[in-house]
Amino acid sequence: CYMNASLQCIAACRLLRQYFLNDRLWSHDLNTSPTAHRLGMGGKLAVSFSELLHDMFSEANAGAAITPKGFKKTIGQFNRRFKGYQQQDAQELISTLLGGLHEDLNRIHDKPYNDQPDSNNRSDDVVAMEWWRNHLRRDLSVITALFTGQFKSSLTCQKCQYESSRFEPFSFLPVPLPETPKRFQRVMVHCHDAAPLQLSLP
Repeated sequence: CYMNASLQCIAACRLLRQYFLNDRLWSHDLNTSPTAHRLGMGGKLAVSFSELLHDMFSEANAGAAITPKGFKKTIGQFNRRFKGYQQQDAQELISTLLGGLHEDLNRIHDKPYNDQPDSNNRSDDVVAMEWWRNHLRRDLSVITALFTGQFKSSLTCQKCQYESSRFEPFSFLPVPLPETPKRFQRVMVHCHDAAPLQLSLP
């Protein structure tokens, strides 16, 4: 199901798995500030996820199936969409999980306001680093380190050709699947006293 696929995917990220299996690492970063309670779960989601990974990779549970009841209950409290047993979108669960873990482990407790700089025809390397440093002033966690990149977008004035570039942080990059101009439908034709014939029709 969607939760199994999502958890297997996240658990396969070696650096994240090692981080959560080392209690000294993640517990040192645990954020229980009012900000974490407002945007995350005040550390509850990180604790639950660590417990789940310990169960999944425990030698005592080698080869055994793990039922993530505690984790499901916790993430259901964080987002009611995952409280029941209906099928949901796996990408939505991964997004919710990473967002919640980030806030639970964010080392920045008081997020300052940052003015994002304009490119002013400076090199991309310089401007991208300024945007990244501003991002880290508000969001600094293991999730940021492992799952965040920058996406460049540019606007060019048609009159003066002045170009302004932005380097927005992202964790998910949707990629559309190409569509073929023609689609073919496979059909099976059954004729009396003859072998079935399979055809592909446009």
